[in-house]
Amino acid sequence: MPREKRNYHEGGIYHIIQRGNNKAYIFDDQTDKIVLLELAKAIKETDPYYMLAYVLMDNHYHFLIEMKETPISNVMHKLNMTYSKYFNKKYKRIGTIFSERYKCFPIETQAQFYKVLQYILFNPVRAGIVKRPDQYRWSSHFEFRQGNPVLISSKRLLRGLAHSDADAWRIYKTMLLTKLDQVNGDWMGNEKIMATQSIDLFFENWCDQQEIRKWTKEKAQSKSVILERNDFIIKAIEQGYKIDEIAVFLNFTQQGVRKIVRQEREQSKSVQQEYTTVTKGEKSIISLQA
Repeated sequence: MPREKRNYHEGGIYHIIQRGNNKAYIFDDQTDKIVLLELAKAIKETDPYYMLAYVLMDNHYHFLIEMKETPISNVMHKLNMTYSKYFNKKYKRIGTIFSERYKCFPIETQAQFYKVLQYILFNPVRAGIVKRPDQYRWSSHFEFRQGNPVLISSKRLLRGLAHSDADAWRIYKTMLLTKLDQVNGDWMGNEKIMATQSIDLFFENWCDQQEIRKWTKEKAQSKSVILERNDFIIKAIEQGYKIDEIAVFLNFTQQGVRKIVRQEREQSKSVQQEYTTVTKGEKSIISLQA
């Protein structure tokens, strides 16, 4: 059976996972990890892409990549093929070192972007190797905090988190300070990461004014704050967050959130209908005048 064709597009962001064959190590020592990173850097020169985050574990690795003109498939084929040749020659072995073709999942919402980035950075923490992401040598965070990134595209990463550097840094630091039990490691059946438990990060990015964020989560609210709260709810829904997690986050009832969503959508539909009616009327007047 032929492999299913993957659809990539320039500007798309993808979570890539590559595992070792039969869960075997693909890195036997630190030199192997250095070689993979050096190969990724070299390929980046000939087949440009943006590396937003990565982590190298002993038997697998995770990449978060934004595609440029070169298809992700070209980049991954070159990287895995070249590294396999190096690994087999070094350890005098034959055959594939990878379990199968890499897995690649498109990042379609802001919620997924936050969650996948957080999941990648916390991978060694979840594995019990370190207690904090900043203690692990083989991740993009180590390179990021050195202040002179080579493989990762730090500016693209920050733009993915927020519109301003100050907000992006605040969100990034909040992400790193998250407790392990709040980092959702659940997977869907196809290993696509669930976009949950990161709504607090989205809330930080939604509004940079601390007072408004504080009022939005309080029950005693003025009309202006209610409008802000409703705006947050609608934008969260649009970004893929579920009604139940929005309700829990705002200490609100699910019924109340549904009511707000319904009212906002009805109002938006009414405005659109009025606009259409006015536009048709203007066209009719122009036609009579002509």
